[in-house]
Amino acid sequence: MTFNYKLLMIPEDLQLYVAVHELCHLVEMNHSSKFWRAVEAVMPDYMERHEKSHEYDFLLRLYP
Repeated sequence: MTFNYKLLMIPEDLQLYVAVHELCHLVEMNHSSKFWRAVEAVMPDYMERHEKSHEYDFLLRLYP
C-alpha cells in the first residue's frame, strides 16, 4: 500500500482517517455499509473527519 505525498499537507487527524479508510479496503473492497461499519469500528468519528477532508480537495488540483 502506498500513500500520496499530498497527505503530508493535511492535518494528522485526517491523515489517520485516510490510513484507516484505506486499510479497511483490505477487508471490504468497496464503499458498502459493511465497509463503513468497519471504518466506524476503528474510528467512531470517521464521518466528521470525512466531511473535514473535503476542505483539502483543492490540494489534488493545486499540486501535480
